[in-house]
Amino acid sequence: MRIAIPLFRLTLALILLATVSSNAAAEAISDASSNTLVPEERLNNAIKTAEESEQLEKATKDKLIELYKSTIDLQKKVIFQNDATTDFIQSREQSRGKVKAILDKLQEQDSKDASALLELPDNLTMEGVEQLLITNKSTVSATLNTLARLDQQLKSQKLRPETIRQQLETAAQHLQDVKNEMEFPTPADQLPLLTEARRWNLGARSAALNSEIEMLNQELLGQSARIELLKAQRIQAEESIKQLNTSISQLEEKLIQQRQSDIEEAREKAHTDIKESAGKHPLILELAEENAVLSKELEQTTQDLEELTLEKEQKTARVRAIEEDFRHTREKVEIAGYSQVLGHLLLDRRRNLPDTKSFRQKAKTRQRLMVKAGLRQIRHIEERRDLRDIDSHIHQMTAALPAQEAESIQADLVKLAASRRELLDSALTLDSAYLQTLEEVDRAYRETLDTVDSYDIFLAKHLLWVRNAPLPTIDNLPLTMKQFSWLLSPSLWLETLHALLSSGSDSPVLGVGLILFIILRWNAHKLRHIVQKSGKPVGKPMEDHFFYTFKALIATLLLALPWPFLLAISGWQIGVSAEATAFTKAISHSLLQTSFIFFYLRSFYIICLPGGLAEAHFEWPKASVQLLRREFNRFMITFLPTIFIAITAFHYGIIPMEKGTGRASIILTQILLGVFFYRLIGSKSAILQLQNRFPDFLFANKQLLWVSLLLFFPVALITLSILGYLYSAGVLIQNLLQTMWFSLALVIVQQLAIRWLVLSHRRLAFKALIEHRKALAADAGSATTSTEHQESPVIDNEEEFDLSSLTQQSRKLLDVALIFAAITGLWLIWSDVLPAITLLDEITLWHSTEIIAGKEQHIAVTLGSIALTIILIIVTIVAAKNIPALLEIVLRQSFGVLAGNRYAVTTLTKYLIATIGAIIVFGNLGLKWSQLQWMVAALSVGIGFGLQEIIANFICGIIILFERPIRVGDFVTVGDSGDTSSDSSGTVTRIRIRATTILTRDRQELLVPNKEFITGRLLNWSLSDQTIRIILPVGIAYGSDVKTAMALILQVARANKLVLQEPEPFVTFENFGDSSLTLNLRCYLESVDDRLETISQLHEGINEKLIAANIEIAFPQRDVHLDFSTPLDVRLQGYDGAMPNSSEQPAK
Repeated sequence: MRIAIPLFRLTLALILLATVSSNAAAEAISDASSNTLVPEERLNNAIKTAEESEQLEKATKDKLIELYKSTIDLQKKVIFQNDATTDFIQSREQSRGKVKAILDKLQEQDSKDASALLELPDNLTMEGVEQLLITNKSTVSATLNTLARLDQQLKSQKLRPETIRQQLETAAQHLQDVKNEMEFPTPADQLPLLTEARRWNLGARSAALNSEIEMLNQELLGQSARIELLKAQRIQAEESIKQLNTSISQLEEKLIQQRQSDIEEAREKAHTDIKESAGKHPLILELAEENAVLSKELEQTTQDLEELTLEKEQKTARVRAIEEDFRHTREKVEIAGYSQVLGHLLLDRRRNLPDTKSFRQKAKTRQRLMVKAGLRQIRHIEERRDLRDIDSHIHQMTAALPAQEAESIQADLVKLAASRRELLDSALTLDSAYLQTLEEVDRAYRETLDTVDSYDIFLAKHLLWVRNAPLPTIDNLPLTMKQFSWLLSPSLWLETLHALLSSGSDSPVLGVGLILFIILRWNAHKLRHIVQKSGKPVGKPMEDHFFYTFKALIATLLLALPWPFLLAISGWQIGVSAEATAFTKAISHSLLQTSFIFFYLRSFYIICLPGGLAEAHFEWPKASVQLLRREFNRFMITFLPTIFIAITAFHYGIIPMEKGTGRASIILTQILLGVFFYRLIGSKSAILQLQNRFPDFLFANKQLLWVSLLLFFPVALITLSILGYLYSAGVLIQNLLQTMWFSLALVIVQQLAIRWLVLSHRRLAFKALIEHRKALAADAGSATTSTEHQESPVIDNEEEFDLSSLTQQSRKLLDVALIFAAITGLWLIWSDVLPAITLLDEITLWHSTEIIAGKEQHIAVTLGSIALTIILIIVTIVAAKNIPALLEIVLRQSFGVLAGNRYAVTTLTKYLIATIGAIIVFGNLGLKWSQLQWMVAALSVGIGFGLQEIIANFICGIIILFERPIRVGDFVTVGDSGDTSSDSSGTVTRIRIRATTILTRDRQELLVPNKEFITGRLLNWSLSDQTIRIILPVGIAYGSDVKTAMALILQVARANKLVLQEPEPFVTFENFGDSSLTLNLRCYLESVDDRLETISQLHEGINEKLIAANIEIAFPQRDVHLDFSTPLDVRLQGYDGAMPNSSEQPAK
C-alpha cells in the first residue's frame, strides 16, 4: 500500500509563493522590526494612572485608555501567532515521520495473512458474535465519520493557499500603512502621554502584523506536508473500514449459520411433535401444527435475512466503489483541468452511472417489507406475552373441557407450549435482526442514491465546459462520408429489423401497437371530418360551445398520433430485445425521441389545416395559418431525418463519430432550427401577421428581441459544435427543443383559455340582456309586452369573434397564470443544466470587503454573481409587473376592496418589490450601504439642486398613496376653479411616481405634478362622500307669480329620479335682478357623474313647466331713450369694395 506523492511543481510553486510573500513583507516592515513589546504590567499601570488622573480631560483620558487596551490585545495576539508559528514548524517536521509510520504500518498489514487477522474463536457464542458485530459496526460508523472529516480537511487545505495569499497581501498593505503612520510627524500640541501611547500601539500593531506574516509563511511552507499526512490518514481509515467490513461479513455469516442450525433443529423438533401427536387430542395436534407453521416461518425469515445481508454487502461495496471513483474523478479534474481526454472520461463515467429510478422503486418495496415485518413482530410479541405463564395459558385452552380430560392432556400441552415459547423467542430475535438489516439495506441504498446524485451533479457541472472533440479539419470530410455510408449500410438495418422481429415475436406489445396504428389510420378521414364539423358552430352565439373546441383538440391529437406512435413502439421493442447491440440500442433511443418530436410537429401542422383549430376556433387569419402550415411541413421533412442521425450519433457514442457524422448532423440540426425560427418570427412571417390581428398574442410582442434571441441559440450551438463541445451542444439542443415544444403548447393553452373566457363572457352578456329586457317589460306594465320580452332575444348568428369582449380582470389573471406556468416549465426543462452554471462561481472578478462576526473578510464577486444578478433583475421586473396585478384581482374578488384602495396597495407593492430587488441585486454585487452611503450623500446635494422638483413630486406621490387625499376614480378639480366643467376637472385614472393623470370631460388626459395636490388648492368632489349639491338659478320676468314659479320648479326637482329626496330639494327667492326676479333651486345628487345630465333634465323640465303656466323666463333687456330737443345728425355712407377717401366729405 503506497500513498500518491504530490506533484513536484505544485510543491515548488507553494514554496516560491511563500518566499515571495515573505520578501515582499520584509521590505515593508524593516523599520518596525526593531520595536520591542511593552510589558503588560507597565500598560496596566498606565491604564490605572490614566483612570485616577484628574488633570486629564475626559476625551483625552478615554483615548489613552483605548490605546493602552488595544496595545495589550495586540501583544496577546503576537504571542498567540508566535505560538502558532512554532506549531506549524513542528507540525511540518513531524508530518513526514507520521506519514512514514502510517505507510510502514499499512505495508506490514498487507504482508500479513488477512485471514489470520479475522479468525474467530470456535467457542464464541451467538451472544458474543452479536456483541462483536455491534462493536464492529459502531467502529465502522465512527471511522466513516473520520473519513468524512479528513475529506473535508483535504478540501479546505487545497483551497487554503489562495486564502493565505490574500491574507498576506492584506497584512503587507496594513503594515505599510502602519509604517506611513509612524513616519507622520507628531502634532506639536499633543500631550506626551498620548504620543507615547500612540507609539506603543503602532509598535504592537507592527509586531502583530509581522508575526501574522511569519505565521502565514510557515503555514504555507507546511501545506504539502499536511496534505500528505491527511492523505495517509485517509488511506489508513479506508483500510480500517475494509478490514472491519470483512470482519462484519464473517461475523454475519457465522451468525446466519448458527441461526440456520437452530432453526433446523426447531423444525425437526416440530415435525417430531407432529408425529407424536398423531391420534391424540385435537388440541395437542393443533398446537403441534401451529409450532410447525411457526418453525417454517422462521426458516423463511432466516432465508430472507440471509438474502438481505448479501444485498447489504453488495450495496455497501458498490457505494464505496462509487465514492472512490467519484474521489478519483474529482482529483483528475483538479489536476488535468478541462482537457479533451478528460471530456471522454467524464462522459464515460456519466454513462456508466447506475439508474436511480430502480433505487427509488426498491425503496417503496422495502417500506412495505418493513411494515409487514413490524406487524409480524407485534404479533409475536403479543403471543409471547400470552405464554409468559404456561399453566395459565393451558388452563384457558382447556377451560371448555371436562376436568378429567383436561388433566389427561395437560402434560403434552405444557411441553408443546414450552416449545412454542422457545420458537417465539427465536422469532423475536430474528424479527429484530431482520428489521435492523432492512434498515441497513435501506441506508446503503440511500447512501448509494445520494452518492450517485452528487456524482451526477458533479459530472453535469463539468461536462458542459469540457471539450470532447478536436477542431474540424479538411480531413474530416472523407471520414464523414464514410461514416454516413456506414450508417446506411443494409447489414446494420437488417440487424435492427432482426432485433425488432425477435423481440416482437416474444411480446404482444408490438402486435397491439400495430392494431392501434391501423385503427387510427383507418379512421383518419372520420377524425378529420370531426375537426371540420366542430368548427362550423363557432362564432354563432346561439350554438357555440367550448365542447366543440375540446372535441376538435382531441380529434387533432388522434390524427397526429399514428405514425409517431408506430415509431415509439418500434423503438421500445428494439430496446428491450435480448439481441440488442450498441447500434440497435442507439436506434431505439433515436426512434423514441424522434417519435415525440414528430408528434409535436405533426400536431401543430394539423392544428393549422383548413378548418382546424387555428383557423376555425382561434380565428387566426387564413394567410397566417397557411404560412404556418407550410413552414411546419418543410421543417418536418428536413429536420426529422437530421435529428434522427444526431440522436443516433449521440447515443451510439460521440467518441467514434466525433470527427464525422456526429458533428455534421448536430451542426445541420442547428442550421435548420435557425432557418425555421427566422421564417417563423422574422419579417413577413406568420407570427407577425398574427401580431397584427392579435396585438396581445403570446410571444408576438417585441419581435426584434425574439428574433435575436431565437437566432442566437442556433448560432451559439453551431459555434460550440465546431469548437468540439459536442456533448454540450447535444444537451443544449435537447433542452432547446423541449423549450420549443413547451412554448407551442403554451400558445395553444393561451388560445384555448381565451376562447373559453370569450364564451363565458358572451354567455354572461346574453344573460344580462335577457334580464334587462325582463326589467323593461316589468316597467312597461303590459302583459303582452312582458311576454314578448321574456322570450329569448334574437341575436345574429354571424356575430364577430371579438377578443376585446374579454374583461381586463380575466386577461390579467390569464397572463399571470401563463407567466408562472412558463417560469415553472422552463425551470423544469433547464434544471439539468443549472449545475454547470454554478461553475461560474469559480471565476472571480473582484472582491468586496464585509464585516462578519466582527472580522473583516473578503467576499469574492464571481461571474456567477453577474449571471445571478441578471436573473434577479429579470425576476424583479416580471414580479413588479405581475404580482401587483394578481394582488389587485385577489383584493377585488376576495375582499371587495374599492378601486382607489386597490390602486394604492398595488402601487406600493410595486415600489416595495423594486426596492427589495435593488437591495438584493446590489448585495449580490458586493455593494453594501456602508460603501454607498457617502456617494449617495454626495449625489443628494446635486439632486437637491438639479432634480428637486422631480424628487418633490416623487415624495408627494408617496404621500398621496399613504394619506390618500385623492384616489383612482375620484372626481377632482385642481386650482381655484370650483366648476366641474372646467378644463382642470376630471376623474383620476393613474397615480404615477412623478405625476397624476386626470381624464377630463373632453376625454383629454391632464398630467398634474403630484406636488400640486399637496401644496396647491385641490377640490375632491368624492373624497369621503360622493353626494354633491347643485344650484340652478332661474330668472322670471317682473310681474310673474313668484310662489307659483317656485312650486313648479320644486315639482320638477322632486320628479327627477337623479335628484335625492333626502336632503330635500328647495327653492329660494334670492334677489331682484336688473332684468329678472332671481330664483335658485338647490338639490342633491348621488354622484358627481350625474351632474351634467341632471342639470340638463332640470332645465328642460323647468322650461316646460313655466311655459305651460305662462310665466315668462326673463332675459337681459335695455331701454334706449332718444333726445329730440335738437335735430338728429343722420349720415348715409356706402362701400364699393375700397376704403373711402378720408378727404371726401360725407353727404348730408
